[in-house]
Amino acid sequence: MTTEEKKDWEVTLSGMKKHDDTYLIRNVTKEDAIYIAENQNASPKYDCTLIKEDESDSEDEETTIKEVK
Repeated sequence: MTTEEKKDWEVTLSGMKKHDDTYLIRNVTKEDAIYIAENQNASPKYDCTLIKEDESDSEDEETTIKEVK
């Protein structure tokens, strides 16, 4: 079993009414970063900071993630 390296991640959540929230989540695995952004972004348990918030009228849903270097 391999252990994924913990890194810092920017995770952007896009909802039905195009609302993009981008979080900076520090020192977690990629899978954990997605989970935290989607489910625990307000929890003081994680180093998760809302760094960008955009809203528009389109209706898509997606999650994007990139490593912060």
